[in-house]
Amino acid sequence: EGKIADEVVKEIQDLGGEAVANYDSVGTVEGGENLFKTTIDAFGEMDFLVNNAGILRDRTLYNMEESDWDAIMEVHLKGHYNCTRPFVRYIRDENRLNCRILNMSTIKPIDTEAILKAAKETKAIVTAEEHFINGGLSSIVAQVLSQNLPTPLESIAINRYAESGSPEELLEKYNLTDSDIENAVKKVISRKMK
Repeated sequence: EGKIADEVVKEIQDLGGEAVANYDSVGTVEGGENLFKTTIDAFGEMDFLVNNAGILRDRTLYNMEESDWDAIMEVHLKGHYNCTRPFVRYIRDENRLNCRILNMSTIKPIDTEAILKAAKETKAIVTAEEHFINGGLSSIVAQVLSQNLPTPLESIAINRYAESGSPEELLEKYNLTDSDIENAVKKVISRKMK
């Protein structure tokens, strides 16, 4: 049975890139270690880790069960530790001083320094979020860039009030699919500052 990650891997490969999928959970130490091992086995080395895994429990605290809270903490908080630990050990053990880790678990407070460093290095930024565009990641990144380092920015986000539906239906409806993100990357690259 095909999974979304397999489709993303195929799209990357079709564009001439290299990719590999892994289905371990970031919520366990073993999952983080397996994700790292998959990367090393496939590519021989690792230079950059982005911790941005998240899950959504569409409930207020009033209606939230403890199991929902535990699942959020397992992915959003412990997931960073589980993925970072094997990478940090690799960096130290292999003396790989040019590696980077970017944690984006929240937009408030935003890591201005990380955004500006990425903008300087890449000269273009794409944000993708499954939230309303106003007041979200895109708005904050745009504010940081406009005040400090004007950089081409493309944003993929919900631009009208949300409706109910399956995740696949909603991603399609709000233009948040893999191909939508790919198109935003192509668009921002064409606007990239030389």
